[in-house]
Amino acid sequence: IDRVKPISEGHAAPVALAHSPELERLMAGKTKAPIRMVMSWFVDCSACKKSYPTVNAVRAAFAEDQLAIFGFNNAPDDSKTAMAEGIKKFGVRYVNLEDRTAADVTAFKALAEKVLKPTSVKGNLEKASAITPITLFLDASGNVLYSMYSFPTVSETVKILHDLEAHH
Repeated sequence: IDRVKPISEGHAAPVALAHSPELERLMAGKTKAPIRMVMSWFVDCSACKKSYPTVNAVRAAFAEDQLAIFGFNNAPDDSKTAMAEGIKKFGVRYVNLEDRTAADVTAFKALAEKVLKPTSVKGNLEKASAITPITLFLDASGNVLYSMYSFPTVSETVKILHDLEAHH
């Protein structure tokens, strides 16, 4: 697969759909990648379970310094133990933001509802009937640049990253 170049410093970023200080805080110090892909999930999400191989393929296709991938469990009742067991069982190969709090989950849901509105969305979230699974592409400052319902394939991720780069 062709590798995409990281978004260059010094260029204008695509217009942000929303800002998430919570996700910015949770990702701080965990990566220097210019784009961060955050996927919502919860332990009993059947669509999430089916998508893990696809997300692992995306993880394998991009260097860590090009694209950081994070899981965000948005079920406040899922314990750290249940999350760890799910991650192990499904062979997840990306970082899970397990230090999230109940307030972070509430903020994530509000963020998802904001970007779900058809008038403010880039991507296909206007078709979503729930907030899991969704994928958000953010810049290093926690700005949501792209959103979609479901987890993207490698080819979809390449297209999204090229689209984001083209808007510079």
